[in-house]
Amino acid sequence: MKLFKLTVPLIYFLALTASAYAAELEIYSHKREVKVSEQFQVDVMINSEEAINAIEGRLLFPAAELKVVAVKDGDSVINFWLEKPSVSKEGGLIFSGITPGGFSGPRQNIFSLVLEAKTTGTAEIYVDSLRALRNDGEATEVDLIVESATVSIVPGDSRVRNFAAEDSDPPEDFALEITQSPHLFNNDYFLVFGAEDKGSGVSHYVLREFRFPFLALLTKFEMAESPYLLKDQELKSHIEVKAVDYKGNERKVVLLPTNALATQDYWPLAVIIVLLIAFFLFLTKKYGRKTHQ
Repeated sequence: MKLFKLTVPLIYFLALTASAYAAELEIYSHKREVKVSEQFQVDVMINSEEAINAIEGRLLFPAAELKVVAVKDGDSVINFWLEKPSVSKEGGLIFSGITPGGFSGPRQNIFSLVLEAKTTGTAEIYVDSLRALRNDGEATEVDLIVESATVSIVPGDSRVRNFAAEDSDPPEDFALEITQSPHLFNNDYFLVFGAEDKGSGVSHYVLREFRFPFLALLTKFEMAESPYLLKDQELKSHIEVKAVDYKGNERKVVLLPTNALATQDYWPLAVIIVLLIAFFLFLTKKYGRKTHQ
């Protein structure tokens, strides 16, 4: 009888201790009540004492009541998105990413999004198909407690100002980092970047690589996402990245070449210059004759 009296409290204590170490995915809405046509921000965060290095899932909400205006991941603890948070055909937002070395602590931001209320009602924002892995080298799954958010949508009026209605500021300055990993791109060099925009949010990035500054005008920007596999694996190129927000404001960051050009690298440039000079002399000689005639 005494053993039973001691065992029950012990089991209860161990259960409380285990739950205290469980990680929590928190969906935090900046507003609990909004008006029709009003926009508001929702943050998806993790509270965990254990280091987590991978997470995936799907954020769901009623499409009849809410629509996605923007997704913001500039201040995310996720370093590499395998599936960048985006609206799926099945509905909701799917996301999947990893952080080598892991992350831990309270309120670690995974991503944020701006939603717009479409009609009156009550909308629950929650996550399903959720998985997170410990940074223990064995891909052990983490027990996650999910805290959803509920938003009440009430009749609105024309005085409601949209969340991203006014945004004339570019995204904040950000860093470009070249790195490599045996787990990504066959250990080739890749570029990591991420900007934050407190106004309308970062819409997309564009990037270009070029070895000679005068070739920048001839090199087009192309759409890019972090991590980005570098075309110039010799790291002899200038790299320019633009972060563009949902209002079209831009922030450009330039990374100078890591390695200096060798003598043989200038041969293509020398050939181009010689051909241009030859072409110029040809035109001068040809049209010069016509002028004298």
